[in-house]
Amino acid sequence: MSGSKPINEAILKPGKQKLTIRMTPPVDKNYNIGHEIDMENIALKLSINYGEYVLEKVDQFKEALRYELPVQKGKLPYYEVNLEFDAIAPYQNDIEGWQNGADLTKEDKDKLLKEVEEFYKELIGYYDAKNVNSLASKYYKRQFEVAQTNYQTKIYDSQIVADEWVKDVNETRPFIFDQYMLRFYGDGKMVALVKTDKYYINLSTLMREDPKTGKSVWYHMYLHRPKPGAPLEVIR
Repeated sequence: MSGSKPINEAILKPGKQKLTIRMTPPVDKNYNIGHEIDMENIALKLSINYGEYVLEKVDQFKEALRYELPVQKGKLPYYEVNLEFDAIAPYQNDIEGWQNGADLTKEDKDKLLKEVEEFYKELIGYYDAKNVNSLASKYYKRQFEVAQTNYQTKIYDSQIVADEWVKDVNETRPFIFDQYMLRFYGDGKMVALVKTDKYYINLSTLMREDPKTGKSVWYHMYLHRPKPGAPLEVIR
């Protein structure tokens, strides 16, 4: 599998960044996950590049990181790679993100789970009621910061987001809010509910599925608490 993906919204300020890649056992044709990775049969190559899309061609971008997994042997239940790279960004203190938020791993896990569940249910209610204004309010800070990290300044950029919300609320497939677990991100300062069933494992629990065709769509969302005692907010 190969491809590319922007990572701007994950970079809060220039300087040293950490990247963790975890590889898990493959799944079979029945979606059952294996118990081990045969390390002789895996390969990993990646690069992180930066440049200006408007002013430069992609092949002119500069390289911040290049990594190739060395040849391995044996079998493991999982394999993790931890890397670092220096990010170049024009903003220094403009993107707060989750960096000053509360450490959610130190909170009562049962209470936190209930709070996160209620947040998801509230959002699902807005989708079902086609309440675009309430969704926009919930997603505002995330969209504002994502626009900053992607240097979006034009009105049509905002219109694209609004059009997507309208499309989402008019989606007819019902939500399937079950079989999930709480997972932490961002050094414990972000949290999300991820699916645990074998068909959608690790995907967002904010998911719709057509009961007849099985076709699905999901909405990625990460929550944080701006400060201890504050309510949860969508941050990515």
